[in-house]
Amino acid sequence: MPSVQTGGSKTYTVGLGSRINVGHVVINGEAENCTITGLTNKTWDPQHVVAGRAATEDQLQQATQGMEQHITAMGQRMNRVGAGAAALAALQPLDFDPQAKWDISAAYGNYVNANAVALGAFYRPNEKTLVSLGGSFGTGQNMIHAGVSLKVGRGSLPISSKAEMARQLAVQQQEVARLLSKDAQREQEMAVLKARDQERDKEMAAMKEREAQLWQEVALLTHKK
Repeated sequence: MPSVQTGGSKTYTVGLGSRINVGHVVINGEAENCTITGLTNKTWDPQHVVAGRAATEDQLQQATQGMEQHITAMGQRMNRVGAGAAALAALQPLDFDPQAKWDISAAYGNYVNANAVALGAFYRPNEKTLVSLGGSFGTGQNMIHAGVSLKVGRGSLPISSKAEMARQLAVQQQEVARLLSKDAQREQEMAVLKARDQERDKEMAAMKEREAQLWQEVALLTHKK
């Protein structure tokens, strides 16, 4: 390259061609078509990034594919977790029954393309306590839950159980039926007594009629004398 004389010193201008070969590495500097080929960085580790070190296209592609696989797997796990949560939410206990304190529940859940089933058990030792245990299965992301629920406060009614109210209603109905039966029996007894009174009235009327006849006969006998 030509040199330029400036103040007793020389300045040299160095230029490079548009294509440079350095060993197996080829740098193509053509306008709008720049490429670098021949790189063999086999020590690049995405877990241990070193400043100033570049990754090759295939290494970047592998890293991108690995990330996509992780995202897809995470989405599938989220779908399975959603299906399990939906199945668990469908487990519900029945109303309290003092004669049957255990409840068994089964449910099904679906979310996107995942399905799950759930089983649960509920125990009510009394009207104010509920113990629950359940789990969802079938997705590979098994889930379980357990809980205790307590009612607090006096409540607005002395009886909060529908089963207990139904039992007391049945007892009251039996008592009403017994009273109605007793009233019917009393009415029958009254009818019998009324019939007896009517028969007695008839007998009294017949006796009075017979007495009148006797007095008439006595009067006739007295008149003849």
